[in-house]
Amino acid sequence: MSHKITLLPDGKGLAAGGYDGSTSLISAEQYDPTSGVWTLTGSMHTARQNHTATLLASGKVLVAGGMMGADYLSSAELYDPATQSWSLTGSMNVPRTNHTATLLQSGKVLVVGGRTTGMAVLKSAEIYDPETGIWTITGIPNEFRSDHTATLLPSGKVLVAGGYYTGFLKGVEIYDPDTGNWIVAPSMSVARRWHTATLLPNDRVLIAGGSSGAGFIKSAEQFDEGANSWYQADNMTTEHSGHTAVLLPSGFVLIAGGNDTSGGYENMAEVFITGTDQGGEWARVTWMNTGRVNAAATLLLSGKVLVAGGDDGSDAITNAEFFDQGLGFEDNWQPVISAVSASLNPGGRFQIFGSGFRGYGKGEASGGHNYNSPTNVPLVQIHWEDNDQFNWLQPDVNAYFSDSSFTSIPSEGLPAGPAFVTVFVNGIPSLSRFIQAGQPDLPMIYLPMILKNP
Repeated sequence: MSHKITLLPDGKGLAAGGYDGSTSLISAEQYDPTSGVWTLTGSMHTARQNHTATLLASGKVLVAGGMMGADYLSSAELYDPATQSWSLTGSMNVPRTNHTATLLQSGKVLVVGGRTTGMAVLKSAEIYDPETGIWTITGIPNEFRSDHTATLLPSGKVLVAGGYYTGFLKGVEIYDPDTGNWIVAPSMSVARRWHTATLLPNDRVLIAGGSSGAGFIKSAEQFDEGANSWYQADNMTTEHSGHTAVLLPSGFVLIAGGNDTSGGYENMAEVFITGTDQGGEWARVTWMNTGRVNAAATLLLSGKVLVAGGDDGSDAITNAEFFDQGLGFEDNWQPVISAVSASLNPGGRFQIFGSGFRGYGKGEASGGHNYNSPTNVPLVQIHWEDNDQFNWLQPDVNAYFSDSSFTSIPSEGLPAGPAFVTVFVNGIPSLSRFIQAGQPDLPMIYLPMILKNP
């Protein structure tokens, strides 16, 4: 528990550090969805828990801060998937745990708040530059906070919400990377910590659950950056605190586990169904096999969600399980990506090659009724790894598409950073593939081996 799982560009999941119920962990392991097996990889230089893990544009993973026993850490290190080893990088200026780390559109990483030596809550922020390995202090936030959330907005700014100082916080502020300044934003309706924040496909940020002075919370709300306002969302079906939240390929948000008002360790899960209004609605889904708090979760390239570890109230958990949204199609109905442009650069056309881009059997999607119409056109989705932002690529009408290729119009205004691309045909997604957005043109990436569903 108190570990992190990061989806690597090769589709594997990296679990690093954490707490086993008696000590902080130095080990790391990778989950391979093709075999369903966890394998130990190189150990970190320092045991740590409650740290952050950020996938960089290089494909390496930056791990920063956390705790080792009672010691607060300022150290940081990098995991290289190519060598399966860790190397030390520059240390933060301030030891911190229970902080946040956000990959900015520039490729740099913003770290905010947390706790430091003596359990003191911090009112500071700093930025890591992967090119130099150096951390630099940036603008001072308006509030001391720990146990908060930080979300990269489509504008490139960062929304920091809630947390804890001398009490539970409802205050919100926005960091502007262009100026290094913090802007006070409207407060949430409820003070909360240990909540989750998820950027929705409609560009709003969904804040869900958490804990307050009155107990665990079932309420949810959404922040709209354009309107600079909060909108009340429907309540969840039960309280969740210390839960996980993952944006699914459908645009729904999966909430799983956490504590509820009874003090139980939940195995209940539910999804937020985004609608045309601000509210949306919640629906329960299949229960997890194990109730767990402080687990780690990530969306795999197959579209399934891996949930691993956590605490069940009696001990640290070593097991893992999947959530499959269950779209109800056969594997051979899926479009297949065999090669993609290695980067999605501003002003450039993005190309994808494969098969099944006009649907299974290449037949028209119409059922023959005047109410129906063909939909077997490939829809190409770009999903940014760090903040769950979505964009859809428009086809170039001159090149357009065939059953085996797709070319987009020139892309503008897209954020930089690691992302993955998915082709949808008749609502059926392909397995996703990693790319780098906002990078110079690179050669095509050919993918002869197709990842299987876990």
